[in-house]
Amino acid sequence: MRVSYRFKLVFVITSLSVLLTSASVFIYYQYTYRIMMESISKNLRDVAELVRMSLDESDMERLQRLKAALEPYISYTEDEIKYIQGGGVVSNLPADVIKKLQSSDDFQFLTKKISRLMLLTLDAPYAEKLKPYSVKKTREYFNKGGVMPYLVTMSDKYLKQRLVQTLVASGYDKVEGVWMGNPIGTTWYTALPDEILLIPDVYVHNELYTDAFYTALYSTATIFDKNGKFVACLEMDYPVGQELNKLRNLRTLSYILIFISFIASLLLSLYFSKRMSGSLKKLTDAAEQIKDNNYDIRTDITKEDEFGKLGSAFNNMAEAVQKTTTDLQKSNERLMSLTADMHDGVGAVLTSIQIATRKDSNSDIDSIHSLAEQGMGEIRFLMDAMEYESSTFELLAEGITLLAVDILQPLNISWELETSGESSAEIPFQMYLDIQRIAREVFANIIKHSEADKCMVKISIAEGEIRLEVRDNGRLREKPLGTSGGKGLKNIRHRVMRYGGRLESGRTESGFFIDASLKIPVCQNIT
Repeated sequence: MRVSYRFKLVFVITSLSVLLTSASVFIYYQYTYRIMMESISKNLRDVAELVRMSLDESDMERLQRLKAALEPYISYTEDEIKYIQGGGVVSNLPADVIKKLQSSDDFQFLTKKISRLMLLTLDAPYAEKLKPYSVKKTREYFNKGGVMPYLVTMSDKYLKQRLVQTLVASGYDKVEGVWMGNPIGTTWYTALPDEILLIPDVYVHNELYTDAFYTALYSTATIFDKNGKFVACLEMDYPVGQELNKLRNLRTLSYILIFISFIASLLLSLYFSKRMSGSLKKLTDAAEQIKDNNYDIRTDITKEDEFGKLGSAFNNMAEAVQKTTTDLQKSNERLMSLTADMHDGVGAVLTSIQIATRKDSNSDIDSIHSLAEQGMGEIRFLMDAMEYESSTFELLAEGITLLAVDILQPLNISWELETSGESSAEIPFQMYLDIQRIAREVFANIIKHSEADKCMVKISIAEGEIRLEVRDNGRLREKPLGTSGGKGLKNIRHRVMRYGGRLESGRTESGFFIDASLKIPVCQNIT
């Protein structure tokens, strides 16, 4: 299937525009996401450091006692270990043990302190609204961007397996019976790298995770006692709900921008492709016209751009082709005309010689010689005519003078030529040949049919007409020198009529005359 240039142009412009818009929006989205994550990471790191610093020596002792109380109950089967390492969470402490540990003073004190620290991450007025503690209000707290801190430990028995146990979560909703964090003793697998696991620095994970409450970015800060012994890890989750909503809004806006880009680029490409393809269509149609030999075609592309230059170049080319074609046509017409004249002129002379020699083997040598001279003159005349592409009245007069010299002068017929009119006036080349042929025919008839010894030739140009008058003082011969079948006067009349002219001929007391007037045609393609 042939695809038009306009469709290709629309497709390319639209595709490039949408591609560039999509790439720009994607880069901006990624940049915004990176800036957001960097900002959250910094805030989370700072808050984790402050919370860790808020735990004093008495808190360390409570953590050690709580860890020691939990240690006897930490035990897992091989299947549970595989399940945990596969990403599962196990809470296998008996309910009475959990109740016993959570009712301890150490657990209660640390839970309240962690909860207060959690509330401190919010504005004070909003923190007051969260009391009493509840799941609903905590969810609302997370949506406001509050931080979720909790404390975990690692049993020496399962250190190699990288299993982590919860010590203190954020709080417990007594009404709904739901822990906001994991209950004490809940175990999971830590993905912290070895070089981070037991160092004092705050480590922020670079990936988000999602649970039943939120999607969050989390950090880990290791807590050591005054002797440098590992006690627990402070885990902090930063819910990114607000930021994700902003990103979702940005993503929606990105889709809208891409759609607007698609529509705008489509409309613009249709507009520009119409302008561009319109110029190309004009050039294509003009080229088709030239292929069909219509050399008058021109384009009307007036734009001041490459298409305007191309249209101007095309018009110059078309004009040059038209001129060349016209010149070739004129040359061809000239050659055809010269060939026809050669056939008429030289053929008539040769025919006359042939007839004369057949009728009488003792034909007058002078007569044959005269005919031969006429043939040579005819050939010279045609050879001279081939040099001209156009003619003037002056050249026409010179040509008639040469005819008189070639035809009349050898037979001692005196002659005079009188001209009048503008000598530089242009005349069609074919008309030049026809008038020359008329003059030659008249001179030949004087020799053949009269015994004249004087001849007066007048040629004039005025008001779009050329007039040729020839008068002699001869009388009719009893026996013509040669014969051309009696077509001389008929041929003259035919040539005059081709130009809408008039012809008068006859005999007066002083001799014979021919008076021919020919109208100069506006169109020069006369055949």
